[in-house]
Amino acid sequence: MLLRLETMILMGYDMPVLAIRQQIASAIDIMVHLGRLRDHSRRVLEISEVLGVEKGMILAELHLLLAGLNMNIPLETLLKDFGSRSGNEDIRDFANVVQAAKRSGGNLIHIIQKTVQCMEDKLAVEEEIATMLAARRLEERIMDIQV
Repeated sequence: MLLRLETMILMGYDMPVLAIRQQIASAIDIMVHLGRLRDHSRRVLEISEVLGVEKGMILAELHLLLAGLNMNIPLETLLKDFGSRSGNEDIRDFANVVQAAKRSGGNLIHIIQKTVQCMEDKLAVEEEIATMLAARRLEERIMDIQV
């Protein structure tokens, strides 16, 4: 879907493809693909979230998840695959939590809300630690200045 947009831009401007992809990825958050069915009605065929540009490719991870769900692949399997592709520990942990919740028959919505809160708390602590370390480094530089 985005290849057509890239091609149209290339026809009008002499820009590197990577620059075009970065511009598209920074401008578009969600893509909705409509299609015409045999009865001439229009339906939403695909909804994709553009997550950014990595190694020149525009990522549309939500599209992969939805396609997997349409092929009856379990959500926990799709999330585990996403975690391994992204290399993000939080995504892998989230996939494990969803898998455990589905197996145990727990309240999935409540469990996901608690998991999100834990992730937010973790990020806040990491930011605070980074701020404290930066303050210490600055203090050290100031102390090293000779008068």
